[in-house]
Amino acid sequence: MRGKKKRIILLAVTVAFIWGVFALQAVSAQEKTVVRYMYVAGGSYDEMNDALVPEYEALNPNVDIQLEKGKWNELARKFAIATVAGNPPDIITLPSSEMPRFVRAGLFSEADLKMIGAESMEELKSWYIPGVVDSLLMMGKLYHIPTELSADGLYYNKEHFEEAGISGPPTTWVEAGEIGEKLAIWKNDTMQRAGFWLSGRGYAATDTRMILTPMFQNGLNLLSKDGAKCLLNDQKAVEAIQKIYDLWHKYRTDQSGFLEHAFYWDFFTSGKVSMMMHNNSALRRIRPRRREELEQDPLPFELVTAPIPVIQGGKRATFSFGWGWVVSALSNHKDEAWKAIGWFSNSENARRCTVDWGNFVPRKAPWLDEFVENNPLWKPFVLGMETGVLDCGISNPKFFEIASVCTGIMDRIVLGEELKTILDEGAAEINMILADI
Repeated sequence: MRGKKKRIILLAVTVAFIWGVFALQAVSAQEKTVVRYMYVAGGSYDEMNDALVPEYEALNPNVDIQLEKGKWNELARKFAIATVAGNPPDIITLPSSEMPRFVRAGLFSEADLKMIGAESMEELKSWYIPGVVDSLLMMGKLYHIPTELSADGLYYNKEHFEEAGISGPPTTWVEAGEIGEKLAIWKNDTMQRAGFWLSGRGYAATDTRMILTPMFQNGLNLLSKDGAKCLLNDQKAVEAIQKIYDLWHKYRTDQSGFLEHAFYWDFFTSGKVSMMMHNNSALRRIRPRRREELEQDPLPFELVTAPIPVIQGGKRATFSFGWGWVVSALSNHKDEAWKAIGWFSNSENARRCTVDWGNFVPRKAPWLDEFVENNPLWKPFVLGMETGVLDCGISNPKFFEIASVCTGIMDRIVLGEELKTILDEGAAEINMILADI
């Protein structure tokens, strides 16, 4: 009897212990804060989140980050639909060009510097390359932290330059035209090789930056400071855009329909293009970040990069584009969301994003200096970020409509219509769009 009694007591204690463990786990699960995080599916973003999210949850066991994926061109629509339904994700990654309309509608939470880990805006600015944080502001406020940022630079085929007796890249748009003219190859009035390929004709983002980059350099933005008026037909704008017009018609560095944007890296690496302007994302295509990929498919020539040309006597300025983390204004867990973003974007994780996953994050840190030293092709792009104008300075909810007008303007420039007329009519069209906001 005594042994039986002991077994009963032991069984009761065991059951109580197991029940207590399960109860404790249940309480722990109930106490976890669920943060929904929607991001662009595939490639480097899968790699990044597969690594960072479990690490963050291990450091913060009271937080459960639930991942949701979407295609790059569907994220904004999915976020809008979820917001209308009253159930948006807490965190979402979006391209910077999609953000202004949501900012204007009050659907994003302003960045919480304290939860990110910065005591002030000045401290946050000190974490990044000079000029970067200022370029991220929308309506004078910060709403996102970059997951990656890119700026334009010049790519050129060194062998083509040497064959033509050209010692180095152009520094001004006039030089770009003169050098591009020497490098271009024609046969029976049909282009065989572009001297300076104006990559991506017909692609709104490319058309927009080709028109507006020289405007920035000439001290002018597309829109007035209050965003109410288009400045395309200002005399300084006409003078600046004339430089792009001349590439087509005076120097004939490119020909309409010569190449398609989608395969720019194939055309460049196959020698059909001597020089082109593109952002640093092209490095991932032209020169893969994984050494084994480069060894399997090496470049047939020496690739060189340089800063983009500038207006003679103008300031250095370039186009920048990015993706970033934002927090929904409807989130019930804004503190937890911004805290997670602060950790995702810290200096060490920015290094991993840049070096391991290929998403360049312009943090000012010793690792960045080392990265540029080991990857000298990146130097012009890093410098470009200091003078980058995010999304052509069109921090506007009608960004895509305005960019579409710019494509129409480039179509007419290529056809050789009178430039002032093109810009007068383009400005009038954009002003109609602005009046409808």
